[in-house]
Amino acid sequence: MLNPQSKPQGAAALASRPRALLAWIVLWSVGLALVTRELLDVRVTRLSEGDPSQGWYSYDPDSLYHVRRVDRALMESMLPAATDPRLNFPHGAPIPWPPYYDLALAVALAPWSANLERAQRQAFVERSVCSVPWGMASLNAGQLACLGWMVAGPLGALVAGTTYACLGASIYYSAPGIGDHHAFIVLLETTLFLMASLALARENSRKRALGLGVAAGAVLGIALGAWAGALLFAGALQIALLLALFVRAERRDLAHFSAALHVVAALVLLPAVLASPWRHSEPWMVVNLSWFHVAYLFAGALALLPRCLLASESVWYKRWPLVICAVALASAMLVKWSPDALSSSVRSGFAWAARGNDFMAYVQESQPLLADGLTWPLRDLGYAVLLFPVALVWVAVSALRQRDLVRVLWTTLGLVLFTQALLQRRFGDAFGPAMAVVLAVCLADLLGWERHAWPKRGLLLGATALGALGLHVPTLRDAVQRVSYEEPFVRGKQSQAWRGQRELVEWLGRQNPDQSWCVLAPWDLGHTIEWAGDSPTVATNFGSYLGEASYLDPGRFFLEESTLDAEQLLLERRARFVLVPANFSDSMEVLMRILRPGLRGLYLSGARPASYTPRWYRTMVARAMHDGHVDSSRGAPAEAQLDFLRLVHVSARAYPLKVAIPHVPETAALPCGWIWERVEGARVQARCAPEQELRVELSVQYPSMPHPLVWTGAARPNAAGIASVRVPYSSETNGDGVAQGPARYVVGSRSGEIVLSELDVTQGRTRSID
Repeated sequence: MLNPQSKPQGAAALASRPRALLAWIVLWSVGLALVTRELLDVRVTRLSEGDPSQGWYSYDPDSLYHVRRVDRALMESMLPAATDPRLNFPHGAPIPWPPYYDLALAVALAPWSANLERAQRQAFVERSVCSVPWGMASLNAGQLACLGWMVAGPLGALVAGTTYACLGASIYYSAPGIGDHHAFIVLLETTLFLMASLALARENSRKRALGLGVAAGAVLGIALGAWAGALLFAGALQIALLLALFVRAERRDLAHFSAALHVVAALVLLPAVLASPWRHSEPWMVVNLSWFHVAYLFAGALALLPRCLLASESVWYKRWPLVICAVALASAMLVKWSPDALSSSVRSGFAWAARGNDFMAYVQESQPLLADGLTWPLRDLGYAVLLFPVALVWVAVSALRQRDLVRVLWTTLGLVLFTQALLQRRFGDAFGPAMAVVLAVCLADLLGWERHAWPKRGLLLGATALGALGLHVPTLRDAVQRVSYEEPFVRGKQSQAWRGQRELVEWLGRQNPDQSWCVLAPWDLGHTIEWAGDSPTVATNFGSYLGEASYLDPGRFFLEESTLDAEQLLLERRARFVLVPANFSDSMEVLMRILRPGLRGLYLSGARPASYTPRWYRTMVARAMHDGHVDSSRGAPAEAQLDFLRLVHVSARAYPLKVAIPHVPETAALPCGWIWERVEGARVQARCAPEQELRVELSVQYPSMPHPLVWTGAARPNAAGIASVRVPYSSETNGDGVAQGPARYVVGSRSGEIVLSELDVTQGRTRSID
């Protein structure tokens, strides 16, 4: 099975033909991957305006946190920091991601960024980090072509490379603008399984087996040091190696390869574990790096050591795989029922993998692949996923018949990774290489390259290329549609929405030079604010890993109806600004689900698209979308305007998409978002008769609003006859808003004007009316 190719026909030119053909297939795979990702760049917005030197910026939250972490490494130390004071402000928090991916990026970029000014460096780092996965995924398509050539010949190479080049799940994580670690992990995954295939393809000397084990272990250790979820690949490989011990018990080199792999992986991973903040707080955590991962790898090495030392004639040599299975089963039962910390951590890890974790349960990437019928499978994996189960059975049966360990390996990987992809959509990219190789082996068996001669082989190659492309019609259809637009998709309406959000965040970045306060916003904007807004946040895409309070507090604030409780939450979090995007309605279903399952009926009625109940318009977020008012026209009772928040910035860019929440007058253009500032507020006091009240009114004009914001407040006198109104707006500037003259007051038959300075508002000064 290894290196199937046509027999030499005597001429030197023909002898070089397989190498030349492989080179062309690799170039085809890499080029196709580059083109599909460029056409379907779902996470990057190209600028038609602004700074032309930047060219484009990324809006992907996780990618922007990698950008921030790499930039910190370049400025502080080459080892990426394990904690970040901008997370879970004001407490700070550990970073869930292990450091190796960001360390590799920092080392690669350091020589090129050393002499750049801050703004130039940041633009360079963002563009570079958010371009690396594009190249990595394209290289991986070429690597899979080589792997397909090794296990299934030229036709297999063409199928494997083309399949991954057009894989929607890979494009989602590797298009220009993505800086996340997924493409890096899958590249390492493919390299790991390529080395395992080399080790399993034929019996090796002890030296070669140990060498392959060392190389594969280094790759696995780096993968785990970049993403703890790579433990899934280790588990799948362990199952395949254990099956290999049963299928080919006579091969002593398998134990040497496996033992070396486990030891080296543990040693390579150890520095990352020593740098992990989780080893102190949760020393046996599975989801994030802890002592568990090193212990797991060393335990695997210890389990294989007796097999390396026992004589081939020994009874225990043949029975040792059964001993490993028995110990593994006993360990699994112990983890299932034991109440100790280690067992609890392992169970939590499986809950995460199965979407049992509260945060992971609703993230779209973590939804089951079949959650929306065949929509996601066909979009992420193409029609190839429909053929995969049949191909998997074919390869599995042939593996048993031929006792072919390479086929055993890929059958195991395909089954394990397909199962995980069904549980969580995010694993579709990791499943891609296994699907590509299994399809390649099956197709190569059916077409029989060696049974044909040239030029029929050329026809086979052409038909195979067309067939492989046809399996990814959804990807190709999207690419053609976006090319045919008058403007590329990334310059369309959605691009303007992202650009508007980026401008809001950049405005925030100009307000917080001393990092003494944070911004409260929907959690999916957290990483963007930390990087592009240069400010701390409360909640981010890291979800509940930063603490339950950090995870829930933004939602609590936005849906709060009591102004006292809402302001208290901002004070506890030292949150000065609140960012409210125009598309907040997109977060509503998720927001209510994570706060309390029964909360939906209070604010939404009916199925999607839902209608909003009158109570919704009493929430902080609804009032922030309506100039601080309760929109009484929607059935909610009128209430006083907000007196602890003032509007300081309104996006100059109109939101181009339809939103579900009718939170502005239909005649007004909807901005991309609003920024509110918490202030002490000036206290305007006046002596009143018991039947009188003090009313204060102030009008503020914003450059982006067609109508002025008119703030009004009223208060009745207390027992001492003093009425006090808290006014959050000054008679000067209020961020971008300019007051249309002094505040006006009315007390009984008296009226007049009073000038409220910025210091009056920010320091909570009292101003009395004579």
